Amino acid sequence: MGSESESVTMVSSAEFSKNVDRYIGEANTSHQIFEISRPDEQTVVVLSKRDFDGLQETIHLLSSQANSQVLMSSIAELDSGRALEDDGSSAE
Repeated sequence: MGSESESVTMVSSAEFSKNVDRYIGEANTSHQIFEISRPDEQTVVVLSKRDFDGLQETIHLLSSQANSQVLMSSIAELDSGRALEDDGSSAE
């Protein structure tokens, strides 16, 4: 396979072309992201549709400052152990 940098694996376009089904399968099953290098051209990234949708949702949620502040506050609350579990009894 290619070289790894954190969660992105570099693969040459020639290698990717030879094993496209394997790389697509791995992207879908293990959530691996592949950066496909092409000689003298910009690289492209291959990731599963589910991972792409997740990134799009994250961008959307963090796109407004108010939303971002609420989310970061909630994460800090969870990290500090101050969050309460919702038992569902307050559902309408």
